[in-house]
Amino acid sequence: MYTVSRDLKFEELWAELRDCYRCFELRCIAVNTDGEWRNVFFTVFLNKDDLEMVKATVNSDLNLLKRLDVLSVNGLKIFHYVSDDDINELVECIRQGYLPFGDVEVKLNQGFKNESYSGNRVIYDKRFFKLPKITWEFGSTSKSIQDNIVYRLYARGFSYGMEELGEFWLKMRDIVSLSLNGLIVFPIYFVLDELRFYEDMLRARFRIHKCLYNKVWIPCLLKRKIDEKHIMIDSFCIHDFKFISEEEGLGLYEIEHRFSKQPRDDDVLSFTVASRFGIIQHDILSIKKLKEGIYKGRLPLFREIVKKLLNSYGYDLGKSHMNVDSLELYVYYLLSHVFPVVWIGLNESLWLRIFKEYGLDSTVDFILPLGDEFILIECVQRYHTRKKGEIGKAEATKMLRLKKKLEEKGFKVTAVLICSEEYMKEYELMDGVYYIFKEGLDKMVREIGNIKKPRDLLKYAVNVTSL
Repeated sequence: MYTVSRDLKFEELWAELRDCYRCFELRCIAVNTDGEWRNVFFTVFLNKDDLEMVKATVNSDLNLLKRLDVLSVNGLKIFHYVSDDDINELVECIRQGYLPFGDVEVKLNQGFKNESYSGNRVIYDKRFFKLPKITWEFGSTSKSIQDNIVYRLYARGFSYGMEELGEFWLKMRDIVSLSLNGLIVFPIYFVLDELRFYEDMLRARFRIHKCLYNKVWIPCLLKRKIDEKHIMIDSFCIHDFKFISEEEGLGLYEIEHRFSKQPRDDDVLSFTVASRFGIIQHDILSIKKLKEGIYKGRLPLFREIVKKLLNSYGYDLGKSHMNVDSLELYVYYLLSHVFPVVWIGLNESLWLRIFKEYGLDSTVDFILPLGDEFILIECVQRYHTRKKGEIGKAEATKMLRLKKKLEEKGFKVTAVLICSEEYMKEYELMDGVYYIFKEGLDKMVREIGNIKKPRDLLKYAVNVTSL
């Protein structure tokens, strides 16, 4: 979600969205304290899929925990159930301070009466990752977890203990440190696939749940720069959408509209998808870029690039001709066990051919895709040599060009350059780039347990420059 209505109440949100969901799943991690089960964290996922399909997903995750013998850890309990009942019954139990699991009640920590909502909580579940979400959250005071439980999780391969178990089972990070008992996830089934300016007409394609069709509208503002400010010169608001087809349980719709005033290349479009419960999508884009047809929904665009690469070349990716850079290999081993890393430098020329088809004239060694945000990483063994001069500066400049191009497509982008040399004050560093030199790289290795999300890398930079 881009933003959520400030005066939103749970009952209002549920009344607005309940027809989008067919069931919900409740997952919980609890510890035994003084003979009763005490909540560590819980998540509730509302879902458009049928009951049996959701049960299969939950059981699949549970079986993985069984294989690791997590279910036998003394003092620890994994609770769950899937239901197509009215969720208000569960919410009422939560407001009374417990979670019902048959004959067992899991007690919530104090603070559960503090309810709030969020429109930007990251949920690590591939089913919902690309969707806007609203989370309804229940507060908590401090949590107490016995050390022996954490040690037993270490012995079962969970290097980060309860936090790593929470990321897998509850699809949430930092479950122990967060001041929350848990949350209810409302996925908003809306995906913007394409937005462009075609033959003087604005065209958008998106997928949306049929129950949201009459509950969203799209205001568009055409703005022109006058006296250094963008002033609205034309506008329209669309409530009716043209149905194209159905895909993955969502309707594919299209809108087309012609402005009353002829747009100029330097004009900008403010495109918003709004609803009673908040703003689902908001973008400000130049007419020039929309005419070039390069803007597509951010996640669909990156998936399309990868899909084209795989479809075009199949298994023949030229592996036998690849030369692996030792620093890149080191960085890949360092980062890939913590979060997803796309290693472009492994066959950069192949990626570049595909990138150029999307108006991207350069690549980097690694991309860390985080929803609508990218972290770009370039690796250099030497920052400066007599023969090649300022290698680091040249690579940073190339990376900044790619950063700018991706930002024009609507991505949020952070650029990081990693160098295996020690930092020297005479090196010329570029604004807009984070730099990690040998000392920072060595520190990352020593403190790898503290790196839990991609942005944690930035604290090892020698010089945080303006972004």
